[in-house]
Amino acid sequence: RALWMRRSGDGLDLLGKHFDTSSGIWTETLSGIGSNSDSFYEYLAKHHVLFPDDGDDVGGDGNGGGAGDFWTMLVEAYNGVHRNSRTGEWYPDTDMNGGTQRGARHVFESLMAF
Repeated sequence: RALWMRRSGDGLDLLGKHFDTSSGIWTETLSGIGSNSDSFYEYLAKHHVLFPDDGDDVGGDGNGGGAGDFWTMLVEAYNGVHRNSRTGEWYPDTDMNGGTQRGARHVFESLMAF
């Protein structure tokens, strides 16, 4: 949840690759679906499947949300990647604060088979 709460704003919903847990600051703002990122999406899906009745509060507003919290995070993160990291049929690494508008790193890894 700490990562999700620190995703990029302005509707981008992108996450960086490295995060300093002491300061709460992204140390690597490169965003993507490959190495250092793929597990985040995987764990959101697995948590939703394994704990469907988890009523944790995603937004931190005390309203809960029930079983959809982790699924909602996954859908919003997926949509953020689809909207802001996609270049043609590929999903290259981009800056989490600007998406493809700030350019993309066109180096593809095997873990990027999204």
